[in-house]
Amino acid sequence: MTRINSEHLIGRKYCKPEMTVAERLEHVGYTVTPSGCWEWNGGRHSAGYGVLNVHGKSHYAHREALQISLGRNLGPDMYACHKCDNPPCMNPAHLFEGTLQDNNKDMHHKGRASGGRTGGGKITYPKDVFDRAISMRQSGHSVPDIREATGLSKSYIYSLFNGYRSVPNAYKEEK
Repeated sequence: MTRINSEHLIGRKYCKPEMTVAERLEHVGYTVTPSGCWEWNGGRHSAGYGVLNVHGKSHYAHREALQISLGRNLGPDMYACHKCDNPPCMNPAHLFEGTLQDNNKDMHHKGRASGGRTGGGKITYPKDVFDRAISMRQSGHSVPDIREATGLSKSYIYSLFNGYRSVPNAYKEEK
């Protein structure tokens, strides 16, 4: 993975108050994953989305990155949706502008609409996904490797292995 930011150029860890959103995104930077995601190096929302603070107001890093790429602001009812389903990703090539309905259709189409970070419902991942994740972890694989191989979000994997979330009961009973 490659870490890209300008800390070495500016010589400062924190953003100056007068920095624009674009300058803040560049300064804090991102880490490029093997899948091409640009994972935000700054603070994160509880659901894993990158967040930056500008004059006391929180902004989603992926939304700001998409707006910069498009050269315009998104409307108030428009979302920066992830093609990659990786919340900290801010790669404009992995993002698209859509409504809440578009985002929900995308989640349903990918089978990620219930459980996980969207809340409610039963987990819709096949049993072999959980078996593979557990087997890989027991073999010493890293969370990013498990995420890449299974499609489970990084936050879901951490929650699973740290005891905050469990494999759905229906899958446990089949063993």
